Order: sequence, then C-alpha cells, then structure tokens
Amino acid sequence: MQVADGVYQFKIPMPVNPGIPDGGLRYTLVYAIQVSQGWVVVDAGLNTDEGFGAFQGFLAEAGIAPNDIKLIFITHGHTDHAGLANRFKEYTGAPVAMHRLDVGQNHNPMGQRDPQAVQRWMHRYGVPDEEVQQGFLNRPHMGPRGQDNAAWHTPNPRVDILLEGGEELLPGSNLWAVWTPGHSPGHICVYDKGRKLLFSGDHILPTITPHVSLFPGEEGNPLASFINGHKELRKLDAVAVHPAHEYSMPDLKKRIDEILEHHRERLHEVLATLQEGPKTAWEVAANIKWNVAPWAQLNAWTRRAAMMETLAHLQHLVMEGEIAKQEAGPVVTFSRR
Repeated sequence: MQVADGVYQFKIPMPVNPGIPDGGLRYTLVYAIQVSQGWVVVDAGLNTDEGFGAFQGFLAEAGIAPNDIKLIFITHGHTDHAGLANRFKEYTGAPVAMHRLDVGQNHNPMGQRDPQAVQRWMHRYGVPDEEVQQGFLNRPHMGPRGQDNAAWHTPNPRVDILLEGGEELLPGSNLWAVWTPGHSPGHICVYDKGRKLLFSGDHILPTITPHVSLFPGEEGNPLASFINGHKELRKLDAVAVHPAHEYSMPDLKKRIDEILEHHRERLHEVLATLQEGPKTAWEVAANIKWNVAPWAQLNAWTRRAAMMETLAHLQHLVMEGEIAKQEAGPVVTFSRR
C-alpha cells in the first residue's frame, strides 16, 4: 500500500502467539522509501517463509526490483523486526544497518540468558516459583528451539553498518536516525526530513504502548530513556507517523502526549500501591490496573511481563529519589521515602 509519495507500506504476517492474550500482533509493518539512490527498506519482519514470500510479492506489486534496494534498516533487534534481515540481504544485495547496542542480541533479552539465573532473579523480585516456571516455559521464543517456534530463534542479522543515532542513513537520502532507547537499548526511529514523515518502529504505536522493562543484569533507567526519546521526537515537524504495528497516524504530538500521560499515571499508581508499606515488584504489579485484563485473569507469561514493566517504573522512581529499594534480604522490596 502506498502511504505517501515514494513510500510503500507492506504487512509482513506474524503467526498467532499462544502465549499472549488474543494471540498477539498479527503483522509487522515494513516500509520501502524511495531516495535518490534507489530504495531504503525499514524493518524486515519475523522470519517465516510466508513473510518472505509476502515481501517478494509486495516488491513486485510496487514495481521495485530487488537490486533497487540500497539499504535495509532495522529499527531494533526484536525478532519480529530483524528476523528476515538476512534473507532480505541475500535477496537484494543491500547492506543491513542498525544501532550497535542491538547488534548480536537478536533481542529476546530473557531467552538469551541462563534460565537458572533468570529464575533466581525473578525469585529475588518476588515472583512465586510456580509463576516462574510457567512464565518462562510458555513464551514461544523463550523455550528450546522447536518446529513450532523456529521463527523466534532466528540467527542474528549480519549487520554491515553500525549506527549511533544522528546519522543520515544514506548520503543525500534525507533520512535521519533518531536514537530512542527504552523498548530496546538500540531502538532507532527514522525521520524523513523531506517528506516530514516519522517511521517510529515500536517507540510510538497508535493504541498500545511498547513494553519497557528492566531485565536481569541491566542497570540504568530504561523508562527515563523512553520518556526522553518521546520529548525529543515531539520537537519534530512531522505530518504523519508510520509505526511498525497497527496503522499509520497523523498527529505525532497528540500521540506522544497520550503516551507520556499513560506513564505519568502508571508512576502515580505504583506510588499509591506503596502507601500501605514495603512491597516486592510482584506485589506492586498485582495491585495495578492492567488494560488487558484483571491481574487474576492474566496468564503466567503476561503477569511476568507486567511485573518486569512495573520494575522499570519502580527503578525510575528509585533513581528519581521518590522511593527506596531494600536489597539486604533474600527478596528485594520497595517502599515510600
């Protein structure tokens, strides 16, 4: 589908994910952007034969020859964005570019870590043992590679160009990399200055907010990074936003304001749960109102994901000096100052 002059949007299908309510997202939106040298592809999609065939068909419909593609840009390392990068590269001969912080991770942060270390970490933040077992094993890309989840175990993209943010993707293309960490350490949005279009990856989505979590072994403040990225993007004079899921939208600033307000409300909600006394991250998450369903109705993996997003909010409040973190005992707790 053509979404602007010289810009095509392709839907690369994703299989139903049994570990997520409603089966999860059904496709990744991949873009082909015409520049003076040829075409730049933004994102690749999950590595399935169906998805690769769809990409080939979309190029043919758009009249784009494979060798007209001069760059494959990946917004971040999650497999539903980077999975087909190697096949796209082989098919087109184009180099692959992405932020250096997401290179080599095929960014399934929980799946690439030692399961026993992950379980110890989750126990330390208050997750019950039965939840640890179910939450770890029920996620398709977390368990051992098998026929039913092979797409989630795709080899890492062979990256040719390492980005930091601030670069022009190709000389004279007027496509600029904007580093927006939070959902992943190396997430990048692309701003087309000529067309005034923002290709937002997962950083800005129309009706949902991307997962911002604190993972085992990670330090820092991913939520602050995520919020700061939105504040920087709000300065852009974009006339449309083209995300990696759902659909395109016209009003960048309005959506950014909605996302920032959502996280302000969530931070207030987290603070309110600590009024009664110290709690683990798991206990705080259990007292939050989740949009998907009430806590008791969430499956094990979704509860674990909710806890990890709660932990990112707790970490933000700790680093802002609003709450204290007690690490002396076997279980970490948080309390109001």
